[in-house]
Amino acid sequence: MCVCVCVCVCVTTQNPSPQLSVALKPLKDVSVVLMVKALVGTKTSTAYHIFELELELPKFAMYALTDVRSHAEPASSVTFM
Repeated sequence: MCVCVCVCVCVTTQNPSPQLSVALKPLKDVSVVLMVKALVGTKTSTAYHIFELELELPKFAMYALTDVRSHAEPASSVTFM
């Protein structure tokens, strides 16, 4: 089964900057293809340079890998009968 969800996000900045951050929240546990199109130009330009990029996020990309050693051993326990 293939599910296709299209989301369009338009972001502009007041001051020119070489970096731009956009928070993306894809659905959990599904692979996602990001199609990014960036239009770059000056404030007064009538034409823009278009950069296109296509990235595939793997199925579990929304999870962070943790170090097992960073967690302390529990001080108590539970026993089920």
